[in-house]
Amino acid sequence: MKLDEKYFVPFIAIVAVVAALIIVFFTVSNRQGREEAFKESIAEQDSLRYHRMPVLNSTTDSLSISSFSDQFVILDFWASWTESFSRQSHRQLANLKEQYPGKVEIIAAVVRDKPEKTQEYINRYDYPFHFVEGTAVFNGFNVPGVPTQLVYRPNGKLSSVFTGYADSTRMDSLQTLIRNE
Repeated sequence: MKLDEKYFVPFIAIVAVVAALIIVFFTVSNRQGREEAFKESIAEQDSLRYHRMPVLNSTTDSLSISSFSDQFVILDFWASWTESFSRQSHRQLANLKEQYPGKVEIIAAVVRDKPEKTQEYINRYDYPFHFVEGTAVFNGFNVPGVPTQLVYRPNGKLSSVFTGYADSTRMDSLQTLIRNE
């Protein structure tokens, strides 16, 4: 069977669009599968709560999620190379911490970043967080990407896992969760 020349370019264009759609579909479904597997894995095990992370710029050498009892703890995996997204998310988390003083703690776990870039970011924005080195935890627990946030209830149980960039819907969900506890 021979393809008429006048249909060749449209045929190739259609094949290219279909191939692109297939690639996008499998990429998205693979990412969703990885995120779901991570959520199930973290929910089943309790060891992340007790894993100690080195604190940056503090006299305290390390801390864990279990260091904070009777408070919500948000473990936020971030990097300075995602500064615009990290800054937006961190601004929202700082506002959340300000709205609920004594009820929320933020552990900002930097991932795969240069120490000087991390320090520059911390100094520039001065957020009221506990900044820790999070690369080992990120790799050890197969966190699906940066940014990722894990939300623990005051009883220490994992409540939510958010992957991707924070938006107003996520902040609304966090406020509702904290307000209703």
